[in-house]
Amino acid sequence: MRRKLDSHALSQTGFWDSLTDGDRESLLYWAYVQDLAKRHILFHEGEKGDKLFVLVSGKVQLLQDAGENNETTVHLARPGEVLGERLLTGAICYNCRAETLEDSTVIVLPASIFSQILQRSPKAAWHFYQSLLLRLQKTEQRMLHFRYNRTENRIRLFLRDWVKEEGRQLATGEWEITWRLTHTMIASLSNSSRQYVTDFLNTLRKQGVLRYDRRRMVIQRLDLL
Repeated sequence: MRRKLDSHALSQTGFWDSLTDGDRESLLYWAYVQDLAKRHILFHEGEKGDKLFVLVSGKVQLLQDAGENNETTVHLARPGEVLGERLLTGAICYNCRAETLEDSTVIVLPASIFSQILQRSPKAAWHFYQSLLLRLQKTEQRMLHFRYNRTENRIRLFLRDWVKEEGRQLATGEWEITWRLTHTMIASLSNSSRQYVTDFLNTLRKQGVLRYDRRRMVIQRLDLL
């Protein structure tokens, strides 16, 4: 569902405090809010486009072609992140596919308008490029994990990072994650296979390290992960 952008939605992006009054008015005029269902495709890899998307709520999976009709997950975007930023470099096509993993809300705005705001506002540019830098650092860390760790350790490292980002500690000392990734997605993010992930998670469950069902995963012994 498409609706008009208002100050409340804009304030949830993290950009609000870094914008001038004029830039806020520009975004309120040119941008709009769109509510998306789970599994909605924002754009395809190689698709021509002229719009950026700021994730307000929900989660979006970014995938790239890995050859032989396969795709690999390159990033899991979270609220506040900008999607489709490659268009800011002068490119006319998106370099990945973006798909919602749950019901999500995005702000849609012309890439040209956002580019002008970044040029006028050093604070907005700093906020935007800091977000990109954090994403790049995560990607580089994953590449190092791929190169120097065995498959089992890559999955362990991914799960530890996942706990830091999505987990909450229970009164029992255990860590709960209520937003679950599929085994296929964990495999893509840890450069392994779905079957290996399934077998390894079952091993960890038998060892009492974790337990999981369709609603959540509980890390019982983070020290053993």
